[in-house]
Amino acid sequence: LLCGLLSGIGGYVYLLHTGAGNANNATAAEMQAIAAAIIGGTLLTGGYGYMFGTLMGVLIMGVVQTYISFDGTLSSWWTKIVIGLLLFCFIALQQLLVRGKPR
Repeated sequence: LLCGLLSGIGGYVYLLHTGAGNANNATAAEMQAIAAAIIGGTLLTGGYGYMFGTLMGVLIMGVVQTYISFDGTLSSWWTKIVIGLLLFCFIALQQLLVRGKPR
């Protein structure tokens, strides 16, 4: 119930921001949300994740996107490349940390 309510509120706020309702407006937004959670420290194998870590992941992604946008010499594709590299590094780090723990 709460998830549906918050999704509806989020959709309405996005409608107010864009000025039009189109199902294709937020294509691949879920991948950005997953990337922010992983960069923030949420384990892919399940377990624990913290709100502060996810917030830090969102801020890191925002800083990367803002820097690349304002740099002027880099293409917008570099945002996806840098976020992909960050994801790879954090997933590799998670695997190294999980490997040492007993199951």
